[in-house]
Amino acid sequence: LQCAQLAILLPGRVDGPHSSGYELGDFHYWSAQQSSQRPTCRVNPESAKDVSRAVTTLRVNRCKFAVKSGGHASFAGASNIDADGVAIDLGRLNQVKVSCNRKTAAVGSGRVWSSVYKDLDKKKLSVVGGRSGDIGVGGLTLGGGISFFSGRYGWACDMVKNYEIVLADGSIRNVNQKSYPDLFWALRGGGNNFGIVTRFDLNSFEQGDMWGGQTVYTVDKVPALNEAFYNFNINHHKDPYGAVIFAYVYTPALNGYIVSMDLEYGKPEANPAILKNFTGISSLQSSQRITNMTDLAVELNATQPAGLRETFWTFTVHNNVDIMADIQDIFASQMDTIADAPGLLPALVFQPISTAMTTHFESNGGNALGITPADGPCGG
Repeated sequence: LQCAQLAILLPGRVDGPHSSGYELGDFHYWSAQQSSQRPTCRVNPESAKDVSRAVTTLRVNRCKFAVKSGGHASFAGASNIDADGVAIDLGRLNQVKVSCNRKTAAVGSGRVWSSVYKDLDKKKLSVVGGRSGDIGVGGLTLGGGISFFSGRYGWACDMVKNYEIVLADGSIRNVNQKSYPDLFWALRGGGNNFGIVTRFDLNSFEQGDMWGGQTVYTVDKVPALNEAFYNFNINHHKDPYGAVIFAYVYTPALNGYIVSMDLEYGKPEANPAILKNFTGISSLQSSQRITNMTDLAVELNATQPAGLRETFWTFTVHNNVDIMADIQDIFASQMDTIADAPGLLPALVFQPISTAMTTHFESNGGNALGITPADGPCGG
């Protein structure tokens, strides 16, 4: 019933089972758990008004629904739904419009980050957004959003000036620090249950080429890399242009571990001092080069292929070398019990949450993440 009503209200924007549009939607999810779900129909809104009509219709019919931006979550039900509900795919809300003064980029919720960067790189601009190309603008920004630019500007949520959002009653609002300060605060890292955001107005900034890539180390370098991570986290405020992702990866072909380190620097300068504790350690291979944000997002995305069964879990600890080593030991001991499982590709990832980042959490009305500079540098 609800799908028939939606098809009348939104002609050409509702796909039922067995239609080409419905089947194509299956391939736009990262994890197999999500793509295997089969909603009653898929709605493809092209404007905030379309989203409003859909929400109003679904609410009146008491119909369950899920909302998809990029579809990069791991668990079933995050942005897809089974036959008792409707999936709303925001993929056609795909604008990227830069203001005349180049200070704001209005970005549709249906964009993925590599396509945003591709448009902005042409203008020598960027925004604080996802590091992996196929991650959606909506989920990452509403959940916080660590970026290669976070040392300079905070997380993605900290750089949102305004949200265009459809609320549960179907009304369309522009939410900012002046219009709805409480809701504005909640949307900055508080998740996606407050409404459907159809557009993010993001603070943009001048950004040309940068230095970065992936470096692979043998497992015997882990103690030195732990020390390098610890020191980077402490000193990040001295040069906030640096960024690090530390992945401790089990490799079935080796029946052992390697470290894949993403090292980035927001200027076109090779081997900057803030990262020399990493680059000074001998490595197996490296792709470090002068490039742009689009290229780096595509490269990182290639390490996270779609179509697999995925899960990930997060926790945050204080910046401490001993804690890192203990976590690595626990991870390895647990892996020993399941290492022979076919197709298993596990990774333990450390990401700095430095005071260079958290200082920005208090700007422009603050965010809902619950971490302050007083917590000191952390790792997540």
